[in-house]
Amino acid sequence: MDEFEHVYRRHVAFVWRSLRSLGVPEASLEDAAHEVFLVVHRRWKDWDGHSAMTTWLYGIARNVALNERRGRTRAERKLALVRETATDAADSGMRSDPGRVLDRKMAAASVERFLEQLDGAKRSLFVLCEIEGMSVADAARCLRLNPNTAATRLRRARAAFSRWIEDLQEAWS
Repeated sequence: MDEFEHVYRRHVAFVWRSLRSLGVPEASLEDAAHEVFLVVHRRWKDWDGHSAMTTWLYGIARNVALNERRGRTRAERKLALVRETATDAADSGMRSDPGRVLDRKMAAASVERFLEQLDGAKRSLFVLCEIEGMSVADAARCLRLNPNTAATRLRRARAAFSRWIEDLQEAWS
């Protein structure tokens, strides 16, 4: 077993606990922990051994948690702006037909309720890909996710949205 693998096995639980204590949501812990160890692997030669390994790992975890929080905050701000813009556009473009305005507002409210159910990463991916029209690869880069992870999360979010729509249709029937 090489030295990096030994460090990973010995300290992965510490990194998870640290990330959780730094406010990383449960749904993002695995990705954040992987990001910490990617940084460790990339900067392995920079560690001089003057501080404890846990000190170095905690510093990296803190930076990863800050980046995750900033990304989540940016995504939430963008989502709020999209909602506001969509509502304004719907209101101004359809004033002549109150029924259509009401339908659009109800649909927007329904989508917002669906989005509130999703964890942060799935919500961000769903909004970027389905509402903003961004490709999965671009959204993954934007959210600093592995493209395969992003595709899996988006597939799950789309399946949840399909179930959400089916449930709404059943309720209206």
